Amino acid sequence: MAERRYFYTAPESIDSGLSILYLIDDEARHCLQVLRMKSGDRCYVVNGQGDEYETEIIETVRDRVVCKILNHRMRPNELKVEITLALALIKKDRFEWALEKATELGVHAVIPLKTGRSVVEPGFQKIRRWEKTLIAAMKQSERSMVPVLRPVTDFHALLAEADNYDMALIAHEQSARPMISVAGERLKTGTVRSLLIGIGPEGGFTDEEIQSARRHHLTDVSLGPTRLRSETAAIAAVAVIAGQLHPWVP
Repeated sequence: MAERRYFYTAPESIDSGLSILYLIDDEARHCLQVLRMKSGDRCYVVNGQGDEYETEIIETVRDRVVCKILNHRMRPNELKVEITLALALIKKDRFEWALEKATELGVHAVIPLKTGRSVVEPGFQKIRRWEKTLIAAMKQSERSMVPVLRPVTDFHALLAEADNYDMALIAHEQSARPMISVAGERLKTGTVRSLLIGIGPEGGFTDEEIQSARRHHLTDVSLGPTRLRSETAAIAAVAVIAGQLHPWVP
């Protein structure tokens, strides 16, 4: 079976009335110059908002590809529960790696978290790089939604919005509650549609932060007996949740 080629285009580059869409700039160049695709070839295009289009290339120029829409699906390969990963700011390469892997596993949103032990906040260029990482990972994993990258958020501001989620968890190495048990019991009820997972920086959350999280009804959970790096903990936590979920069904 031929490899499925996935591309991204912004919603404004889709003309549903004419059943066509456009690949432009980097996506067009990757399609034409790297993959050597041509008129008559088929590919899949996602808009990052849940739409996946099966298309056929009908026209090509240097930095634009015109595609005819053959089929449309809503939210393929998306999880039925929206997972928000609040990850403390850690070293830039490790944070970016965590973004990529969390996207592959199906997270709905990522919150860069400012904590008592987190590293320096990212600048504009770093945030732009993160956005590109999310889009690339969405395409690679054949998802149709790009995770929402929330603004850098202070830990206590995060706690203030925790009640907006059906379930809110915070990873803590001293917790006696296995995450797989705590999350599994709630997910089986079918009442969870949104879930928040908080992951601390190197050195973990402070005692004051954990106590404050408990007061705001976040459940502290354990990811196992070994001490994990922050990026490893983030992926382990998301994997525990994603492994118990089914895809979204329209």
